[in-house]
Amino acid sequence: MANGFDCWLRSRLAAAAQAIGPRDQQGPVPVTVSIVQEADVADKAEFVGRIEAIEHVDVRARVEGFLQSLNFREGDDVKRGDLLYVIEPDQYQAAVDQAKAQVASARAQLCNAELTLQRRQELFKNRNVSQADLDKAIADRDAAAAALD
Repeated sequence: MANGFDCWLRSRLAAAAQAIGPRDQQGPVPVTVSIVQEADVADKAEFVGRIEAIEHVDVRARVEGFLQSLNFREGDDVKRGDLLYVIEPDQYQAAVDQAKAQVASARAQLCNAELTLQRRQELFKNRNVSQADLDKAIADRDAAAAALD
């Protein structure tokens, strides 16, 4: 096999030399020279791929609203109790204020119902109101107390 390869190589070199022409007409052949240096070379490989976490958690707010701030970035480690989001408080502050107003209104209605009941009890002692009026005053007081709760 080596002889066959040698023959083939010689024929290719002869054909190349004939195509180039005689050396005298072409001049010197340019040659690149480099200095050889010894160095450690690490194997390098490049791959195209996609990385996906082994575990992931979807974080959702318990209430709806517009975000005022987001206090983490995707991929950050978070611990129990870490502040993740701040939701705009305007909507919820309005709901709290409305609830406080409803409580105040229910207290006022309870106070009025208790006063009405006391008057009806006094009037009932003197037989100036009926049992039905007294029962209605008791029911109104109980309803106002339930509304306050």
